Amino acid sequence: MKHIYLGGVKQYAFVAVDIYTKEAVIHLGRQPSSFQAMLALDKTVDIFGTEMVIVNDNGSENYKHAYNYLKSHSITQYFTRPHTPKDKPHVENLIGKLQQECLDEDRSHMTLEEREAQIITWLNDYHYFRPHQALNYLTPAEFCDTLGITILRRKVSTM
Repeated sequence: MKHIYLGGVKQYAFVAVDIYTKEAVIHLGRQPSSFQAMLALDKTVDIFGTEMVIVNDNGSENYKHAYNYLKSHSITQYFTRPHTPKDKPHVENLIGKLQQECLDEDRSHMTLEEREAQIITWLNDYHYFRPHQALNYLTPAEFCDTLGITILRRKVSTM
C-alpha cells in the first residue's frame, strides 16, 4: 500500500504486480483498512485469478477482511519480515515508479476520482508504451502477447 499525502488529503493506493509479466493492478481508497485491502484483492483476483501467491508486509490492512478473503479463496499469503521492503522488491519498484513518474508530477489536491484518472493514464502507459528491461525491452502488453495473454485496458476501482 502506498500512502498518498497531497494538499493535506490522505489517499491510499493498494498495489499488486505480477512479477513475471509486470502487469499491475492499483486500487485507490480513502482509508488504509483491511476492507479496502479486500476490495483491492478482489480486483486482483478478477485480473489474475486465484492461482497465485500473495506476498505482503505486516500492515494492519493485510489482516481481518483481507486475510479472510484470501483464506476463503484458498490463496496462499506470505508475510514479509517487519521493516524489510527488500522482501517484496517488485512491488516496491512499482510504487517508486508510480511516485516518481505519476504522483510527483502533480502535487496539487485531487479528489479520489481525479487521482484515479491520473493513475489510469500512468498505468496504461506502464502497460502499453514503456519497455521494461526485465521483459527484454518489451512492454508488458507485448510480452503478454508472446504468451497468448491480453492485458485489458481497465480502470482502477474507487471506494
